[in-house]
Amino acid sequence: MLGKITAQFYRTVLLSVAMSAFLIAAVFLFPINTMLTQEIHGRFVNAVELRALYVNYTLGRFIADITALTSRTAIRHQLFLHSQGETGFQELVAFSAPKYADGARVIKDLVGVRRILPNGAVVCSHGDQELFHGVSADTPGIFLLSAAESTKMLVVRPIIESERVIGYDAGIFNADFMFEGMPQEVRQFSLISASEVRPMESERMHRAQLSDVPFFLEGEMETSLLDSVKRQSLLIVSLYTFIALLILLALFYFTQFRFFRDIIDRLHRETRQKEALLRETHHRIKNNLNGIVAMLQMQMDTMESSEAKRALNEAVGRVYSMSELYTKMLAANRSQEIDLGEFLGDIVERAVSLFAYTRKIHVEKKFDRILLGGEVLFPLGLIANELATNAVKYAFKDEETRILAISGALDGDVVRLSIRDNGLGFPEGFAEQDSVGFGVSLVQILVEQIRGDIRFENDSGAKVTIVFKIP
Repeated sequence: MLGKITAQFYRTVLLSVAMSAFLIAAVFLFPINTMLTQEIHGRFVNAVELRALYVNYTLGRFIADITALTSRTAIRHQLFLHSQGETGFQELVAFSAPKYADGARVIKDLVGVRRILPNGAVVCSHGDQELFHGVSADTPGIFLLSAAESTKMLVVRPIIESERVIGYDAGIFNADFMFEGMPQEVRQFSLISASEVRPMESERMHRAQLSDVPFFLEGEMETSLLDSVKRQSLLIVSLYTFIALLILLALFYFTQFRFFRDIIDRLHRETRQKEALLRETHHRIKNNLNGIVAMLQMQMDTMESSEAKRALNEAVGRVYSMSELYTKMLAANRSQEIDLGEFLGDIVERAVSLFAYTRKIHVEKKFDRILLGGEVLFPLGLIANELATNAVKYAFKDEETRILAISGALDGDVVRLSIRDNGLGFPEGFAEQDSVGFGVSLVQILVEQIRGDIRFENDSGAKVTIVFKIP
């Protein structure tokens, strides 16, 4: 009892401390973590928006550079004359190529450029032309070219004269520099065309629309920065929580702990006094029961009737089973729980020795470790005595080897107690008889007292099984 109170007290203390720590953490951690996360997210959004302005300006410059190339007067006029059939293709190429190259050389970040006719013929070119393979250079607009390790932009501008397209200028630009110098808050940037836009799947992504070109700049937040923020907020809250718990524990010790410590000490003293009184009571009860056994045995020695002697002998067995419980409690120096196998084994051995005068009966015992209190052991002792006595008196006839077996098995909180012999077994319809003897009636009453179930059956002899739950 005292151990349970002490354990409950310490569990309450630990629970109070844990709940206090949780409340402190909840008060500080979530607001601080939310505030720092919002700050990082705001910086991340600003970084993406600023980079989007820069990218938009750069792509606008690419378009302006190609547009300026299409407006060079001399070679534009020569292209117009060719479209009117006034000059040949070779003459057009010879005139345009050097002047076109001069104009292309001054364009910044240009990888390659070419001028083509509406029929696809290349008039002149400058720079790297390999990237034009498989690229449609006669569709006006600005396009993102897929590349494994670099970002390239294709700009196609029509050359219009007299409201008629007479050619195209197509330029490919190196756009890697737009994504250099990654901000601290951004893990990576991606340039996405308007036709490929999909809903964003995470708050760690932000997308900015470019105003002058049909593209979006998408940025992914640097997760390590968020992790750093979480560690920082956790460190701050842990420090606050630790300080608060130290203060709380100090207050608890100087107020509540000493008060409860005095109560526990008083309970210890009272419990020891009650245990001493209970042991003294058990000792006196045991002595009184032994005195009753002695008087019954003396009375039995003076009786001449065998029937009367048998009745007194049965009474001695019943009193002994009650006395044995107190003997075990005193021997174990405790009053709470006794091992079931040790207790019932001694009672069965005693019953066999009282009634088996000339017949040698072998007792077999097999028990799991089952600890029970006196409120259950008391009726179980009487039950074991009655069943063992009945087995010794009625079970055997001419068997050479007489066996009385008692076993106990524990399954969770359910105990299965079995007493069996290898004798004649129960007569047919025994369990349904209304006029059973006093011993069997007593057993049934005691089984009901422990809220158990009993079953009588024949299995190579008589077998009684009792099943009950540990209270």
